[in-house]
Amino acid sequence: MTTYDEAAEARHRALREQFLIRPGVTFLNHGSFGACPKPVFEKYQAWQLELEQQPVEFIGRGASSSWGRPEPRWQRTSTPMPTRSCTSRT
Repeated sequence: MTTYDEAAEARHRALREQFLIRPGVTFLNHGSFGACPKPVFEKYQAWQLELEQQPVEFIGRGASSSWGRPEPRWQRTSTPMPTRSCTSRT
């Protein structure tokens, strides 16, 4: 049987410091929801700020580049996307 030693306690403290949970709170996460690590929260806050500063640009044209993903092919071309009528049967 393994015992909980000082090395384990140090790892626990280092891991806990990665989260914004208040000291003294024991948070038991069973996988359904929970706090995210500080770096994830900071990135989310940066995206939120960008969204608030330029909502149309962020959502309409800049979101893909903001998220570090390539833009969809239809956004890289000046040719409009094909549209289909709701009554089309093709």
